[in-house]
Amino acid sequence: MERILLTGATGFVGRNLLGDLVESGYDVYVIIRRSPGFNIKANVITLKDPENRDWRFFSKLVSDNNIKSIIHVGAITGEKRMSWKQYYRTNVMWTKNLALGLINGTKTHRFIFISTVGVYGTNPLKLPADEMTQLNPDGKYHQSKVLAEKELLRLKEFYDLNLVILRPTIMYGYWDYGFLYKISRLVKLRIFPLVGNPIVHLLDVKKASNIIKLLLKKRKISGIYNLCDDYPVHIKQILDYLSSISGGGYIRIPGDMCKYLNKLQLQLVSTRIKLLCNSWYYDNSKIKKILKIEFGETLNNLDKYRKWYGGAR
Repeated sequence: MERILLTGATGFVGRNLLGDLVESGYDVYVIIRRSPGFNIKANVITLKDPENRDWRFFSKLVSDNNIKSIIHVGAITGEKRMSWKQYYRTNVMWTKNLALGLINGTKTHRFIFISTVGVYGTNPLKLPADEMTQLNPDGKYHQSKVLAEKELLRLKEFYDLNLVILRPTIMYGYWDYGFLYKISRLVKLRIFPLVGNPIVHLLDVKKASNIIKLLLKKRKISGIYNLCDDYPVHIKQILDYLSSISGGGYIRIPGDMCKYLNKLQLQLVSTRIKLLCNSWYYDNSKIKKILKIEFGETLNNLDKYRKWYGGAR
């Protein structure tokens, strides 16, 4: 079976993807910075500073290990108290050097890059946002992903890079400690504030993993694709579901409060407010048509993770 290099294997998305790849018989190499505290059933390459290695290092790594595909999940995600230089070095330059390493390390190659729907902005200019929607990145994370995409598209044009860029929305599933998990904890404590009732679009991490496995087999497919569940849902529907599995609840706050909260200029706070006060949903018809797949409905997909979110603490 084909050898794959996976980055970000110790994070939420990478951990789920790694398990599925190994189970499907792929020979997986992973780049990690430190021991993750759980057993990784893969060939481990420990690099404390992968973002500081140039393309020659990755070219040798690819060539020496006969790697044919790279799935690049690793990144600084979200808005953190980190400098733009750190975001740029990790999310842009590391991505570029990995792709150049793959191009120079093997003739038959495949680069799958996990970007984000955040390139359209926390709240897109058009709804539903499709792959042609104007990019409007707000914040360092989204801006760095736009630049990384641009670098990869230049490499594709110049070197004929076999490239797929995936733009997933916020994901949920086992090992999630992010958006939905944090909401679950607040719902369980009955302190989550429902401000208005925006429409939001999430993605089952297992569905994303299945898409990536299909793309590894269908090597003639390239391009940029949104990933999200088949239909968006109202945030209240999610809160009601989480309340039903945890015995929790939430606090209703007048929707007019959003216009005041949106005026807050602190980036770490305003991004979360934008997510909870305004609608964000996407068009996934392009990938569905090409791969002939369905993503399923969020509330149905969530049910297999009842124990995870119901026990959030």
